[in-house]
Amino acid sequence: NQIIADSISFNRFRKELPTAFYSDGNISWIAFPDQLIKLHLSKYQPKPLQTFIRFFESDKEILYGGLFDFKNQKSKSIMVPYGTVLKLIASSNDLQSGEGLYYQFKIGGLIESWSEWQKSSTFILNGISEGQYTFHVRVQSADGTIGQTDYIHVYISPPWYRTLWAYIVYLFVVVVLIWQLIQFNLKRLEARNKKLAQKIEEATQEINEQKKELEIINEELYESIIYAKRIQE
Repeated sequence: NQIIADSISFNRFRKELPTAFYSDGNISWIAFPDQLIKLHLSKYQPKPLQTFIRFFESDKEILYGGLFDFKNQKSKSIMVPYGTVLKLIASSNDLQSGEGLYYQFKIGGLIESWSEWQKSSTFILNGISEGQYTFHVRVQSADGTIGQTDYIHVYISPPWYRTLWAYIVYLFVVVVLIWQLIQFNLKRLEARNKKLAQKIEEATQEINEQKKELEIINEELYESIIYAKRIQE
């Protein structure tokens, strides 16, 4: 006979039924005809309830593959273009509750409060504006235990007409329009000044002509006065 301690799990026991069973706290003894198995039950305690993001995908591709996405697993950060319809699919390590599991999520940077609990582990996200967000999801088991939260950082890039280059183009267009407006006003002012100078020149010429006419009239009057005096003498 032999004693085996903590070397095999329950699902690997021999097919025959044990002949005796004894438990004392965290230590249990299981007896078979030719073996005595000692189990430390503390080593076989179930893991805490955990939540996992299985997939984070768009309508075109899988953006994040959960535990098997070794590329993004460490950073848990992805970037998607504006207007993308996103789908988050969650799961948990509770394989017994089945339909008794409920899920909820929240979006850090947009919705800070948790959503209502729902049976579906799939969340459809649409119409989110550009920016940096953190998507959180957690599970609740049938007995009301809330599992650990899983998350992923998502950066939604702006549409092309709200990018930095687009704003630079807008600024350039505004500067060009302002410059053209200034040039137009300068040309209009120059044309107005030319017209005014032409009117002044015409008025000056007219005044000079009137002055000459007055000089001629004065000269004729003077000659007439001299002639009248000679006649009187």
